[in-house]
Amino acid sequence: METQELTLYEREAERDANHWLAEADRIVIDDADTAQAAADFLNEDLAARQKAVEDFFAPLVAAVHATHKALTQKRAAIVARLEEPMRVVKAKLNAWEAQRRELRSIAEKAAGAANLLVVPEDQKIDGVAFVKTVRAEVTDFPALLKATVENEHLRPLVQPNQKAITALAKALGLAMNVPGITVVEEASVRRTA
Repeated sequence: METQELTLYEREAERDANHWLAEADRIVIDDADTAQAAADFLNEDLAARQKAVEDFFAPLVAAVHATHKALTQKRAAIVARLEEPMRVVKAKLNAWEAQRRELRSIAEKAAGAANLLVVPEDQKIDGVAFVKTVRAEVTDFPALLKATVENEHLRPLVQPNQKAITALAKALGLAMNVPGITVVEEASVRRTA
């Protein structure tokens, strides 16, 4: 499909959307018959137009998705081939850096014993940095929970699992009773046709 065709379709869809919005604004629901007419408008007219739009874009999106997937897989395969040589070089650089630090430590101790400071300066290597990273692992979750209760400043370390909370609320409904959680029931309209 050419860009010009898509632009024409977008313009037509914009006019169409304005038409349907005007129709929706004209709806007045004051009894069961007008409520049924509004539901029919929602389930027949608007739903049919929405399906037509989805059908128009479906093959375009599928083609782009297939291309994206293929290119992503090719990129991942090529990048994966570079990971092993990178690991080898990084291991060698880390070994060299560890040896250099050990020699520096020995030189500093010897210089300290002789009250002299003749330790060579660190050599800089362009394009790499030797860094130490620090990370933490949770090894005792109950202890962490207790600490967050006792120390308010630690509370950001424990995040509620909203997905699990929502799943439990859906399963138990208004009967859900968990301290610190409020069950909220929201009303909405959903198409059934």
